[in-house]
Amino acid sequence: MRLTELADSIESVCEQQDIIYDPAVLPIKFGPDCYIIYGTPRNQQCVKHGECKINTYYAMTGGDRIDIVEHN
Repeated sequence: MRLTELADSIESVCEQQDIIYDPAVLPIKFGPDCYIIYGTPRNQQCVKHGECKINTYYAMTGGDRIDIVEHN
């Protein structure tokens, strides 16, 4: 899978988890089946007040699904 295709797939998973992700910013390969992405949680503080914080997430792509996990 190409990075642009992966970014589009990650975007749809992020939407389901209320994370704003820009697929134009391609994921960074961190390890086997693991990518680093940057996104913004779609919460009331961000949507209503424009106070949005960019967080780091891991996109785990093993198997036929993608899991998004927030980096602590």
